[in-house]
Amino acid sequence: MTQRVPIVRIQRYIKVLLALFIIFSTYYIFVPIVKFLFPPSRVMEESGRKLFVAKIDDIQIGKAKRVLFRNKPVLIIRGEESVFALLGLCPRTGCYLNWDYMNQQIICPCDYSAYDINGSLIRGPDSVPLIRFRVEIVDDRIYISEF
Repeated sequence: MTQRVPIVRIQRYIKVLLALFIIFSTYYIFVPIVKFLFPPSRVMEESGRKLFVAKIDDIQIGKAKRVLFRNKPVLIIRGEESVFALLGLCPRTGCYLNWDYMNQQIICPCDYSAYDINGSLIRGPDSVPLIRFRVEIVDDRIYISEF
């Protein structure tokens, strides 16, 4: 003999599924609208041509941090006396550049080009320097913008 599931259980199950569908649909419709109307401060600063990237104490002297600026990777390097911001893509290969802490150089892992902390070419098949960004430090906060 087969056992039947009571109709009340099936109706409750359908109501729960319908409620979940309504909740998720509402979320995926209204959250993007709210985010568009009230963008986070990081997006607002970037649209104002200046982007907060880190506090000065977040990056140790001689170390680097990779951030995105207008959907491009940028290396933020803290030197002894100042902070440098350089495009984090190799001009020749388009590979992501890495900061070599031991040699204080920026290295392309694809063609082994090397750049100094100012973005000038040290060695390699590349012939152009890296694109630099303006760095501004206000109240121990690092901001970058295009020149």
